Amino acid sequence: MTDLLVGYFKKFGEKPCCTSDLKLYVTTLETAEADRFLKESFQLIDLDASGLVAKTVPDVYRHICWHAMNRLLGRHHPPVASLEDRCLIVNKLIHSYQSSRDLVKNYIATDMKPNDAYLLMAGYILWELWAETSADKYFWKAVVHLYEGVQLSPASYTLRILLIKFLNQIGRPTI
Repeated sequence: MTDLLVGYFKKFGEKPCCTSDLKLYVTTLETAEADRFLKESFQLIDLDASGLVAKTVPDVYRHICWHAMNRLLGRHHPPVASLEDRCLIVNKLIHSYQSSRDLVKNYIATDMKPNDAYLLMAGYILWELWAETSADKYFWKAVVHLYEGVQLSPASYTLRILLIKFLNQIGRPTI
């Protein structure tokens, strides 16, 4: 089954629907098969030398799908990922978001930008970190980056909703 999932990722990984299609099956994999799937699918993503930045928009979609599969398999949650590991994941996601801006600079304001999903995933992890630790640094880091994302991608309703979720916690109902 792992070979079929890797084949699917290879063929459809550049499509936004890949994550929702794969999530039905990836969760059924044993740990060793899931590790193999993640390793083989990661090798299909064309990244720069740092291993963090996708070189093309289709690779941005693949990279986001790969991160989503990691999250779905619990690799972004304790006990698999410690607090420090999750902070590192957040920093990598934010770096990937910022570094992939050049790939989407020609998108018009009404288009959804594929790299917004990096920021969205980082925001969800920051929400969990803030909820677990009550450390304000996670709250403000999320608010700052989500606000920046909403300014650069006004059509991204998902970023806007997550930002509003954070702001509602401090009594501010709008952006």
